[in-house]
Amino acid sequence: MKYYGRIVTVLGLGILSISLLTAMHGNNDPIDEPQENNAILNKNELYGEWVAPIPGNDRDIQGFALHNDGTARSINMATLNYQLWHVNNDKLILTAQSFGNGNTLASQEIFTIDSLRGNRLYLTNGNKPLVYWRVK
Repeated sequence: MKYYGRIVTVLGLGILSISLLTAMHGNNDPIDEPQENNAILNKNELYGEWVAPIPGNDRDIQGFALHNDGTARSINMATLNYQLWHVNNDKLILTAQSFGNGNTLASQEIFTIDSLRGNRLYLTNGNKPLVYWRVK
């Protein structure tokens, strides 16, 4: 019986050690990774006009147009003029001029591309999820 008890103890310690090593090293299981990011990175799929409801006003839309020459255009945004765009890994980067209080400021908006499903583009800006749909 003592021999059996030692085997159980050794097996238990082995399992505990493997669990601790896995926890310390991190889980690289692909299930935890976004499933669609890699499919998005073909920037040809992003060309077109993308719109979403204006926050607080579901009757009107705003968004951006992404052209194949790297230029961009704002849609229904009076104080933000998108000019250029590019993709870097899973980031959509829009270069713009912002107009307000008599000042013009250059800016960049950086979105994380979460997925593209059909005509829906799922982005995150900071921690805010956004959904745009393609109109052209």
